[in-house]
Parts: sequence; structure tokens; C-alpha cells
Amino acid sequence: MAYPTQRRKLKRRKQLEIYCLGNLKKYLQETTLHGLKYLADSSLTNWEKLFFFSAFVLCFIAVVHLTVNIYAKWDSTPVMIGISPQPTSIEKLPLPALVLCNMNQVMYSKVVNYTKGSKEDALLQYLCYSEIAYDSKKANLKEFKNNDLELAKFIIAHSQPCSRMMIACIIGSVAYNCSELFREVVTDEGLCCAFNTLHPNFLYKANLPPKYYPRPTLGTGIAMGVSVILNAEVDEYYCSTSNSAGFKVNLGTPINRPLVGETGVIVPLGATTSFRIDAQISQSSPAI
Repeated sequence: MAYPTQRRKLKRRKQLEIYCLGNLKKYLQETTLHGLKYLADSSLTNWEKLFFFSAFVLCFIAVVHLTVNIYAKWDSTPVMIGISPQPTSIEKLPLPALVLCNMNQVMYSKVVNYTKGSKEDALLQYLCYSEIAYDSKKANLKEFKNNDLELAKFIIAHSQPCSRMMIACIIGSVAYNCSELFREVVTDEGLCCAFNTLHPNFLYKANLPPKYYPRPTLGTGIAMGVSVILNAEVDEYYCSTSNSAGFKVNLGTPINRPLVGETGVIVPLGATTSFRIDAQISQSSPAI
């Protein structure tokens, strides 16, 4: 025979069980978690309920596993990529780096008097493949083996300078002295004229002088862009990087080293060519 105190405890425990089971059943019937509502469906057998419960447990384990992997990756490399909701004025964007190259490697008037077998002629053959195709056997000849001439200096001394290639330079409908905008650089395409590129002295350094580069964009449209008039001097052609006369143009970011031979666009002579630029901005936090 149970005592009154024990009966009261059993009654409260039974009420608590009924309350908890009732709320649990109500939660299972109304929850949006797929599969749990079938556990409270009295029309299903225990095997069917076991199937839906097992499927839910497996899905929950898979979600936890994926979440743990994502957190571990974020913890090791906390980089998040998103789209900035703030618009950026085009005047805050830099003009692209512009590299112009005459496809003529050397000027005819500067190399025509070199005699065969000389050091200058050896470099000329290597640079142009003009008369005899350069091969590994020629590298053993004395004019190659004992040649103390530097190829870069040879290219600078014998190629068309920017002062002769560039006739006029205009930015935003304002004429400029081309020598103030472009500087001569040696690339894989020979001697070229570069605008708005970072100087090699600062190319791989983080600390730059304030407002050193690059020149900002003035606006949209051809009138607000950069216009250049070029002179190929076809009469001075001695050897070309292609089978025709013209220029190669490379557009890119000011901090990249230009690879004109691989990414340059050929511009024909006697025509007006325009390039349209679509800008994309990538930013990162100082911690990255």
C-alpha cells in the first residue's frame, strides 16, 4: 500500500511525462525538419517510423560533418569573399597599364653596315633569325661563345625609340608630351613604350611613395581615355616578330609585368583602333 506522499510523487511524474510527451508529439507534427513529422503519425508502423528516424539521424551527422570541415577551413584560412554593396566612382579607378611595341626588332639604318661574323651580326642573327636560322650549333661559334655584348643594351641601341614611334599623346582631350607619359622598357617583344606601369624598382616592394602611381581614370568614353598616334617607320623595318608590319598592344594592371609576346593584341597600320575596358575591383583586409 502506497503512502499519500508516494502517490502524489507518482501522480506528478505521470503528469510530467504526459506533458512532455504531448509537447514532443506536437513539436514533431509542426516542425519543418523533414522526416520528423512522420514519427508522430499514428498511421505509420514502427518500422516506417524507424526508417524516417534513421534517415534524419544520418542527415544530421552529414550536416555536422560538413559544418565542422567548413569551420576548420575558415579557422585555418579566414578569407570570406563577397560583393561590396557600395558603388565605386570610375574616377577612383586607375587607368590600365598600356604597353606599345613596334613589331620591328631593329632599325634597318642602324644594322645594315654590320659585317658577317662580327659580334653585332651574331646578336642580330640571334634576335631576328634573319638569314640563317639560329640553332644549338651556332652557339659554339666564336662570335657567340666569346660575345661580350649584352642583348638588352643591343636592343635599346638598335630599336626604334619611343620619341620616334609616338607622334601625339592625348588624355581626356588634353595633349601631353609623350616622353612625360611613356618610358622605354625591354619586354619579350623587344623595346616597348610603357604607360602607367609601376617602375621595376618598386615592382616587388610593398612600401611605395605616396601618390606614386597610377594615373587615375578621368571618366568614361573615348574622349576621356588615352589616345596615341604612332609611326611605325616601315622603311626602317629589318625583321619583325610576325610576318607583317604593325604594333602590339598590351593592356593590364599597373603592378603586373607585361608579357606582350603572349598577351599582346596586334594593331594594323593605317587604321584607328579602340579598346574598351571593363574594370573589376578586388579588395582584401589588411590582415590578409
